[in-house]
Amino acid sequence: MKKVLIISYSYPPSNAPAAQRPYAFAKYLDKTKYMVTVLTCSNQDSSLGFDKTKDIRLKDVELVRTKSWIGKGAASFREGGMVSKSEKKGFFKHIKKSIFKTLSSLITPDKAIFWLPSAKNWIKNEMSDYDIVITTSPVFSNHFLGRIIKKKNPNIKWVADFRDYHFLENLEYDNRFKNKLNKRWENRVIQESDVVVFISNAMKEAYAKMYSEASYKMEVVYNGFDPEDYRNLEIKNVASLPIKIFYAGSFYSGLRSPEPLFIILDHLMANKLITKESVHVEIAGNIEISLVESLKKYTSFECLRILGRIHHSEVMQKLVGTSLLWLIVGDKITHYSGVPLKFFEYLAARRPILNFAPSHAEVTSIIKNYSLGWNFDPAQETITEQVETFKNIITQVEEGSLQNPLPSEVLEHFSRKEQTKELEEILENE
Repeated sequence: MKKVLIISYSYPPSNAPAAQRPYAFAKYLDKTKYMVTVLTCSNQDSSLGFDKTKDIRLKDVELVRTKSWIGKGAASFREGGMVSKSEKKGFFKHIKKSIFKTLSSLITPDKAIFWLPSAKNWIKNEMSDYDIVITTSPVFSNHFLGRIIKKKNPNIKWVADFRDYHFLENLEYDNRFKNKLNKRWENRVIQESDVVVFISNAMKEAYAKMYSEASYKMEVVYNGFDPEDYRNLEIKNVASLPIKIFYAGSFYSGLRSPEPLFIILDHLMANKLITKESVHVEIAGNIEISLVESLKKYTSFECLRILGRIHHSEVMQKLVGTSLLWLIVGDKITHYSGVPLKFFEYLAARRPILNFAPSHAEVTSIIKNYSLGWNFDPAQETITEQVETFKNIITQVEEGSLQNPLPSEVLEHFSRKEQTKELEEILENE
């Protein structure tokens, strides 16, 4: 039986997306083949809060939690962070903030940088001989710890998991000292690790192009959805009319633009193919006031209902009870080459997807290959082409062919359980 150490600053009960992937790996790795230990932070900073109902003590997984020097207080040190009066008056906290700002101006660093000392101390004093270490980012400090272990034990298999871009996109146009330093660190991780795992094929291709000499050891493991999170949801048929379109999430200050959908709906309303009663659009999440104002010029704005931030359980009920799930992917490499976690939640709900994304986006190819919905590329397609596609959707709705959930067999490949099996194959490769 092989001993596996997973290192991740972010881990449940944190709600951060970065916490879910290491948790899934720890949960679904085959315990008849692997003895799993997780090293994480006991007082981590999470911008998305914490889910105290989450069971962090997984069966047959040893959980080691060490403390960060700053921890949750890091949020108050960032620009624009809220600081209480008592914090402002505290001399020690003032020193901490000064150090944080100084380091941030010189090096990366991420919020885990102040967790490194206690994590390194555990590695030095408590760590037994492991066969495999998995470090997962976007928190880059996790990889620093993997590098320390690899240097200490060259025979260990180090898997560096890149869940997000680091400094690849800065190489060509930014020569500042900070980015040069961080680029050097990224290069060391890629060169010195035994395997580099990415969350999409497109992301892997981008890194393989830049680091061609290391491309042989690059692999892909999608994020996926956890089937256990959806076991209490009733997946059922939905009514044909009205056509309900649901969007969950933010719009990244317009990088994910909602306007293309409303342009299509306006054309359909002008041709009397839909009415404000026959189509309902709902948005759950943050939407900027300026974006709302820009949507008011469309006749189809009357179809829109903005829900604001609602509880995740309510979001899930919306997902399974809607006609079409609306996805938007920004035309930026860090967006279109990845696969949004929201996409996997949509898959778990087994409802068809309206995908507004560049034709070269990773998610576009997945939707096309698995017949999961319809792709729209406003930058490449004419409005006539997009309206024609939507007319076909309306026809299918009226015929009742979209009432049934998508086949579950198609989606099983994208569960976290199945994706962890993909990881196991990588761990077993010599």
